Amino acid sequence: MTPLSAPRLLRWLPLALVLALALVVFGPSLGFEFVEWDDPTFLTQNPLVIDAPHQSALDELLTPNLGYPIPFTVLTYRVENALFGVSNAAPYHFTNVLLHLLGIGLLYAVARRLKLSPVASAFAAAVFGLHPAVAESVSWVTGRKDLLMTAATLGALWLILVPQPNPAVPAKPSRAVLASSALLCVIALLSKPTGACAALVAGVVLAARVGGKSGRLLALKTY
Repeated sequence: MTPLSAPRLLRWLPLALVLALALVVFGPSLGFEFVEWDDPTFLTQNPLVIDAPHQSALDELLTPNLGYPIPFTVLTYRVENALFGVSNAAPYHFTNVLLHLLGIGLLYAVARRLKLSPVASAFAAAVFGLHPAVAESVSWVTGRKDLLMTAATLGALWLILVPQPNPAVPAKPSRAVLASSALLCVIALLSKPTGACAALVAGVVLAARVGGKSGRLLALKTY
C-alpha cells in the first residue's frame, strides 16, 4: 500500500461503515413479500407493467391509473418483470435496497463536495440512511419512487458541485456536466412529481456557485 493510498482508504472508511450498517438494517427486507397496500395497483396487477406492449405511449408517460405520472419508476418495474416476473418479491426489494445505498453514497459525496470532513459527511449520511422515515420507502416496493427521486436529485447536485479549477474565479460547469445534471433532474421528475424540486435546487446551487455575489443573493432569496 502506497503512502497516498492509506489516507484515501481512511477517507472512505466512514462511508463504508454507514453502508454496512444500512445493509444490516434493511437487508432483512429482501425476505419480505409484496403487500396488498398499493403493490397490486403499482406493480403486480398494473397493466403498464405486466401488459406493457398493449398500452398506449400516452398512458406509459402519464400513468393515469396510478393517479400521477411516475413513468420512470414504472419503467424499472417493467424491466424487473421482464427479467423475474412478479411471483417473487425478492428482486424488487433488492433493487430498493441498492437504490437506498446509492442515495446514502451520493449524500456522502455531496457533503464532501461541500467541504465537510469524512466523519461529518458520514454522520449526515447515517442520519439520512438510518432514519425511521426512510424505512417505508426502502422496505415497501411501491416506495421506490422516493428512492429514485432522491438518488437522481443528489446525483444532479453532486455534478453541479464539481470542484472549481480556481475557486477565486467562479466558472460554469462544462456542458457535459450541465447536461448530465439536467438529465438527472428529468429522471427525478419522472420518478415522482415532487422531483420537480430537483431542478429548482440544482439551479439555486448553480447560481450560488457561479453567479458571484448576485447569485448568492438570488439563492438566499429563493430559499
